[in-house]
Amino acid sequence: MGPRQQTITSAFDRPFSYGAGGTKGKEITTCVMYMVCTDNMPLCTVDKKGFRQLMKTVCPLYKVPHETQFREILKNKFIKSKEIVRNRLRSITSICLTTDVWTEMLNVRSYLGITGHFIHDSQLHSVLLGVVECKQSKTSEYIANLLRVCCNDWGIKNETISCVTTDLGANILGAVRMEYGERRHVPCFAHTINLIASKAVPLYKEAYAARMEPVIEEDNDDELDGVEDHCTIEVSITPEKNMIYIIKKMKTIIKFFKASETATRELRKLQLADNKKEGQCLGLVLDVRTRWNSIMAMIERFLVMAHYISRVLLDVPKTPTMLTADELSILKEICKVLHPLETVTTEMSAEKYVTISKIIPLVRLLKISYTSMQLDSAEAMSVKNSIMLHIMKYFNDVGKRKLFAVATLLDPRFKKIHFESPLTVAPAISWVGELVRTAAEESPEFEYDLRISGEPETNTITDDLWAIYDSMRPEKASPTQQRKLSFISEYTTNIRHVSGEDNKVADMLSRINSITTNVVDYDRMAEFQKSDLELKRFLESPPLSTSVKLKLLKSPVVSSPPYCDVSTEAIRPFVPKELQRSIIDKIHITSHPGIRATTRLVSGRFVWPSLRHDCKQFVAFCMPCHKSKIQQHNRTPTAIIVVPQSRFVHFHMDLIGPTPPSEGNMYCFTIIDKFTRWPNMTALSVARAFIIG
Repeated sequence: MGPRQQTITSAFDRPFSYGAGGTKGKEITTCVMYMVCTDNMPLCTVDKKGFRQLMKTVCPLYKVPHETQFREILKNKFIKSKEIVRNRLRSITSICLTTDVWTEMLNVRSYLGITGHFIHDSQLHSVLLGVVECKQSKTSEYIANLLRVCCNDWGIKNETISCVTTDLGANILGAVRMEYGERRHVPCFAHTINLIASKAVPLYKEAYAARMEPVIEEDNDDELDGVEDHCTIEVSITPEKNMIYIIKKMKTIIKFFKASETATRELRKLQLADNKKEGQCLGLVLDVRTRWNSIMAMIERFLVMAHYISRVLLDVPKTPTMLTADELSILKEICKVLHPLETVTTEMSAEKYVTISKIIPLVRLLKISYTSMQLDSAEAMSVKNSIMLHIMKYFNDVGKRKLFAVATLLDPRFKKIHFESPLTVAPAISWVGELVRTAAEESPEFEYDLRISGEPETNTITDDLWAIYDSMRPEKASPTQQRKLSFISEYTTNIRHVSGEDNKVADMLSRINSITTNVVDYDRMAEFQKSDLELKRFLESPPLSTSVKLKLLKSPVVSSPPYCDVSTEAIRPFVPKELQRSIIDKIHITSHPGIRATTRLVSGRFVWPSLRHDCKQFVAFCMPCHKSKIQQHNRTPTAIIVVPQSRFVHFHMDLIGPTPPSEGNMYCFTIIDKFTRWPNMTALSVARAFIIG
C-alpha cells in the first residue's frame, strides 16, 4: 500500500510550516541546536557562509536563525531541559557527585565543575550540574559554599548524596569533608594512579603550575655529559637521575623534529618507503603534563620509530645525539613498568557502568604484577620501587573503606577473592548484612540470600592484569568443599611453596602467639648517625676497596632522612655503633641461623664496616644456639665379641614382659648359649643343664 495522498489543506500549509513558528522550522532548529551542542561547535556556526549555503540547498524554505536568535532559543531550551532534569533529580534516592577545580589558561580564570551520576530505569545517567567561575580565593570554605549553592539550585538534598569524588587537592578535599563529611568522600582512583606514575618518573620539579620546569636544570647538563662521553672522572649519578637524563635527551630529539620541517619530511619519506600509506605515517608525541600517562605514550611512540629517527639524525646536519642501545633498552623497561598503570587507568575510564567495585581487585593485581616483575636496569628498578612504595602509601587501607569493600563484595566477579585478609572482609560482610536487613524491613516482599561463596562470573576483559585474576579464581567446588575452604580461609589467605633454605623453623608455628614483629626505628637510627664516628670517617675518606655509596634518602614514613647505601638495588641503611648489636639480634632471633646465613641476612638489609666480624662474634656467643645445636657427635663403636670354644662360656639372657597373665605367669625368661645356640629350651632343661653341666 503506497503513501497516503495529502489533503489540499495540508499541501497549502506545508510551505508555512518552515517559517519561524512552524512545526517543521522548530524541528530543524532543534536538530541544528543538537548538532552545535553535541559536537562542541561555536554558536557562530549558524552565521557561517558555508552552513547557510548547505541549509539553503537542503531546505530552501527554512530560514536559518542568526546567532542572537539562536542564543535566545538555546537559553529557553536550557531552561526547559533543566526543569525536566530537576524534577527527575527530586525523585531519585541516591546521587554521586564528581567535582574538580580547573584553570582556563587563555584568560587565566578558575572554574569549579560539578557532575552528577545517578541510576534511572536501570541505566546510569550523568548530568553536568554546573561550571561555576571561582571569583575569590579557592579556599575550602568558598568551594564548599559553591557546592552547596549548586546542589540547592538543582533541588539535590544533602542526604541523597551518597559520595563525592575529587582529586587529592587540600582545598577541595577540605571542602567536601566540611560539607558532606569524610565518610562520603571518595578520592579519584584514576587521578591517584596518574599521581603515582608522575612521582615514579619525576620529570618536573613541583606540582602543576603555569610554568613547567624540568627536574634537571640546564646548568647541570655538564655533569650529565660526563656519562655520555664516558670520561674517566667518576660522577656520582643515581639511577633516578640517569633515567631523567635519558628522558630529557629523548625529549630534545622530539622537540628537534617538532621544530624542523626538514627532519619531519625525511621521517615521513622513510615511512612511505616502507610501503606505508600517507594517512598511516606516524609522528612523534611530546608529553603533556596535565594529560594522564603521556610520558608512557611519548616513550612508546619513540621506541616504535627509533630506527627511522636514527637514520634521519645521521642524514640531517646539526642534529641532537641519538640515544644509545643501552638507553633504548632502559626506556623499554621503563615503558614495561608504566604499562600496568596505563591498563588500570583505561579500565577505570568508563562512562556507561560503575567501576568502584574494581578498585580493590586492581590494587591487589597491581601489587602482584609489580612483585613478580623481573627487570635488568637499575633505572627501571627505581621506577618500580617508587611505584610500589606509593601504592602502599595511597592504597594501604583500601580494603577497609566501607564503600569500596561493599561494592567489591557484591560484584559477582570478585566477591572475597581480592581481600588480603579475613579481618578485612569480615566488616564488609557485616555491612552488606545490615543493608540487606534494612531493605528487607522496608519492603516485606524483599527476598535475599547472604551466601557469597561460589564461582564468580567470567570477566570478558583480556589483559595482563586480568590474566593474573584468572589464575586466582577458585575452581568449581561442591558445597562441602566450599564450606571447608571458607573455614580454612579464616586462618590463612596466602598458601605458597617455600624452599628449604628460605623456610623458617617449623616449631614457630606452634608458638604463633609468641611471634612478634621487630620494627627498626629509622628516626632513632638517623639521630645516632649524627654522632657516629665510623660514619664520619667513612664520609670523609671512603675506603678504596669498597663499593658502598652513602646518600641521604628521604622517605614519607621517616621524618629525619638516614644515610643509606644506594650502590645496589636494595637500599641499605648505615647502622651506627649503638644499634649494631640490636639489629643483629632482631634478625638472628627469628630462626637462629648460622654465621654465614646471619651475615647474609644482615648484609642484605644493612651496612657498616665491621658487619661480618660482628655477626660472627654474635652467633658464636648465642646461648640458645649452643643449647639447641649439637656441634659434635660421639659415636660408640660396635663391640667385638670373641666366639667361645665350649658350652656355657658365653650366653645371652633376656627377660620379656610384663605380658597378659597366663596361668598366673606374666614374664618369660630366655637364655641362649652363644656356642651351641640351642633353641629348644624349657625351664626344666635349662635348670638341669646349669646344675648338671
